[in-house]
Amino acid sequence: MKKLLHIIATPRGEESRTLQVTGAFLKAFSEKHADWVVEGEAQARAKEVAALFVGA
Repeated sequence: MKKLLHIIATPRGEESRTLQVTGAFLKAFSEKHADWVVEGEAQARAKEVAALFVGA
C-alpha cells in the first residue's frame, strides 16, 4: 500500500486558495489511484510560524 502525506501548514486555514487547489488535486488523485492512502497532517502552529517570517 502506498501513502501520500498531505501537510497542511497554511496560516489562512480554510480561506487558503492553495488549500482549495490542493483539495481538488487530492480528490482527482484519489479517484485515479484508489490503491493509495492519502493522509493529512495539519500543522497547529502554522500561524505562529508564519508570524516569524512576516515580522522578519
